[in-house]
Amino acid sequence: MNCIGLKIKKVREIKNLSQCYVAKKLCISQAAYSSIENGKTKIPETKLKLIATIFGVKPETITNFNEHIILNYFSESEEVSKNTIEKIQELYEKLVNEKESRIKELENELKKHKSF
Repeated sequence: MNCIGLKIKKVREIKNLSQCYVAKKLCISQAAYSSIENGKTKIPETKLKLIATIFGVKPETITNFNEHIILNYFSESEEVSKNTIEKIQELYEKLVNEKESRIKELENELKKHKSF
């Protein structure tokens, strides 16, 4: 598989598009499109631009695609998400404790008023 074909395939997969969908947009068969992704068919720059348009990206996004950068981004995002979840959980526990404390205070005030 040539480098550009693999990059096209990866971007297509990230965009969650099928080969059939892209092939229809290009007015070619799915087999012909598969040949592009597999590097069996050389892709002219005009077709690369058209594929980029179908994907909703710039051609440079495809040519400069680096899977490792994407994976690192998602790893960092996952770490941020874990930190966010932990902060939310801490805040939730704090609020529950404050609520329980307030309930006890109110119960004590009710007991005082009942004894009058």
